[in-house]
Amino acid sequence: MKPTTSCVLAAALLSAPAVIPAADEQTVALVVTDSSGGFVANLEKTEVAVFENGEPREILGLERDERPLAVAIVLDTSESVEGPYRMQVAEAMAGFLAGLPEKARFTVWVTGERPQRVLEQGEKTPPQQALLKVFLMGGNTLIDALVEAAQRLEGQQGRRRAIVAVTGAGAGYTSWSPGECVKRVSRAQARVLGMMFHEGETKPVGIISGHGAGAEATRVGFGEHEFVLNGLAKATGGRFESLPSSISVAQTLRAFSSDLQGQYRLRYATVKGRGPRNVQIHVNRPQVRWRVVVDSP
Repeated sequence: MKPTTSCVLAAALLSAPAVIPAADEQTVALVVTDSSGGFVANLEKTEVAVFENGEPREILGLERDERPLAVAIVLDTSESVEGPYRMQVAEAMAGFLAGLPEKARFTVWVTGERPQRVLEQGEKTPPQQALLKVFLMGGNTLIDALVEAAQRLEGQQGRRRAIVAVTGAGAGYTSWSPGECVKRVSRAQARVLGMMFHEGETKPVGIISGHGAGAEATRVGFGEHEFVLNGLAKATGGRFESLPSSISVAQTLRAFSSDLQGQYRLRYATVKGRGPRNVQIHVNRPQVRWRVVVDSP
């Protein structure tokens, strides 16, 4: 993919409005990576330009966001992905957890049979060992797991937030409709990075509707899971990757890890009472990519 030269993200796509410290000031969160996907840690204010609804805006400040990371990991542990999970995913995820930024907190959720927390920061069992002990069974309850993980993540105050999801393309079950899932997960104000590997793929199945937590589950196919992950990625400034096989999971997780190493908070002067803001950012540095991302309070 060629480096982008502009990045436009309608503020209406973000799950919550950006923080406004003062009446004439707007703040957006910004991720900048180099050509190899690494976080650019030395960006200067003079290298950035901001346009709001096509009009240039004065930049008031650019600071690196020093808050530690809180991340919820959601893993597909349904019966259909047992081979890829044990051969590729568990080891790749253990490496991902080891490479998280300093002082990061994580919680790992699995989706087989029902959503369940299986691993948290600070536990004595090594991550790979804990993940390999998981018993794979049932269908993929990805949608319910995303909702539960997001709700728990909301309590992580004073941290930037992210959700990382790894799933196969098998059938699953949900108590929430895909649209309601996107709505509820967005409340966590967490950047969503998701991937789907197409092993254990089954034929699409129609969804009737979701009925809320505790209700009888509805069967869904990988199309609904892709809709949710892709929609959340777009809405939060995250990423969604569709992979031909689980062999690419480790490489994609390394890219996600680089993406989560840091972000900036960009403050600029705004004009009140102009309605929805379409924010355009330009970074004047060769061979870099950038995007606006959702910012947690």
